Amino acid sequence: QTAKQSSSIQKFNDTRTISLSMKFTALALSGCILLPLAKGQCIDAGRQFELEFEGECNYENLLAAFETFYTDPVEGCTGNAQDELNSLLAGFPVDRLCTKAFQSYDYLPFADIAKKGGDFEQLFYNGGTDWNEEYQTNYPTDEDGNPTNRLRSHKGEIGDAARVNRVYHSDGLFGMIEFPDTLTNFDQCSTNALMCCWPKDRQANDNNGNCLDPYDKNCIDKDPADNTDLCYVDMEKGQLSTGFNSSGIQVFPNDDGNTNKKPSTDFAEGQVHCHGLAWAENPNDKSAVYKGNNLFYISMYDHLHQRGYVKNIPGAPMCACTDQMPIVSRSDCTQIDIEERFKFSYSKVFSAELTDIKIKFNACQGRNRNHQQQNNDLWSYMNRLFIDGKVGADKLAALSKVLVGDNPNNC
Repeated sequence: QTAKQSSSIQKFNDTRTISLSMKFTALALSGCILLPLAKGQCIDAGRQFELEFEGECNYENLLAAFETFYTDPVEGCTGNAQDELNSLLAGFPVDRLCTKAFQSYDYLPFADIAKKGGDFEQLFYNGGTDWNEEYQTNYPTDEDGNPTNRLRSHKGEIGDAARVNRVYHSDGLFGMIEFPDTLTNFDQCSTNALMCCWPKDRQANDNNGNCLDPYDKNCIDKDPADNTDLCYVDMEKGQLSTGFNSSGIQVFPNDDGNTNKKPSTDFAEGQVHCHGLAWAENPNDKSAVYKGNNLFYISMYDHLHQRGYVKNIPGAPMCACTDQMPIVSRSDCTQIDIEERFKFSYSKVFSAELTDIKIKFNACQGRNRNHQQQNNDLWSYMNRLFIDGKVGADKLAALSKVLVGDNPNNC
């Protein structure tokens, strides 16, 4: 071949290559229509949308909300709603989104309940402060001639614990209250349970305890309604909260109905009332998320503000993780039942927020040592958490060393 012929053949091959390339390019472009899309690619990555649902924050409820939203997939998509949701989540766990939703909620700092400042909460849960140590008296009177040291507000007179009532009807029922785990009483709850034990009643006219009018005569060293048998106090267990470098055991071997008819020969403890709460090990479980609300309700609202129960068993804090508390036969218990609403927003990635909370405080529902339903009992509630797989056997076993049951041989 001559050089001229070779040049002509090369030009023809180049032209054919360009032509074929254009054809393949056109075919590739047309493949957006002809070829099916991969699973989980129906929703454009740039699209933004929101999903809202009520109930537990979990994958199942998020999927149910997404299925309602996912009613008109892009033509040609071969995936289903679950495939699409999984693609959009890109492997990010829904539990972590839920955790962020709880963590980002504007909760009430525990110190903002009383707003007393300083170490008030630490001292209060140890059994001190004016809330525990005073009782209403006619002498001295305030500047308007009213009795002083009144716990609850009455006929326009502001009570010492008036903020407790206001917090209960706001953040207590419709918000989230911080759990005070910076206090020594609550920073190491190895049993996932805490309780309070009160030996004194300071408030009359509330149908609880035996404090009566007139206060200066009938409300001195009065008792709460008895609901347990105090076995003994391990002085060393309460050191973190009491501040005493103590050891040894105070034993209360008898429980004769707590009548104290013969003080000179009676070694029983008198009337004691214990009440507590427990929570699941999963930090997103409602019992764990709202344990700050539950602690506030039990210790400050229901038993202090509403019943006037105060003070601590000597050698132990008034309220603390059960690791630090006296050994008793049993304890009452409150659980939280909650209605929640969540919003998940998608804009290239998912974000989540808790938008609405409604709380009800109810007696715990549990299973006792005889495998029968028993309500308002802390051990039985912990046993139910164990049966439901929400706490390990070690938690129940540890609590069983504090709440020893009604068998007198265990106390």
